[in-house]
Amino acid sequence: MEERGMNERIKKLRRQSVDTPARIHMERADLMTDAYKMYEGSVSVPEMRALAFKYFMEHKHLCINDDNWSSGKSRWRVYHLHLDRG
Repeated sequence: MEERGMNERIKKLRRQSVDTPARIHMERADLMTDAYKMYEGSVSVPEMRALAFKYFMEHKHLCINDDNWSSGKSRWRVYHLHLDRG
């Protein structure tokens, strides 16, 4: 992995991103399913995709990781998981 020109913080974030196995983002799957069910049959497919993404962005949990100046869902940690969906 080429690390030329990166400071230590960026090197660490890159290593975490590259070396960590991908996981299923259950919160996103759950929210997108809810949105698709809500809009099914009422709008075109491209509109449904846009509305589902909008719904996801409005309802997702925000996380800010230690040693990271950006926010969002990280790929290397599961932060929130609902298993009690009916």
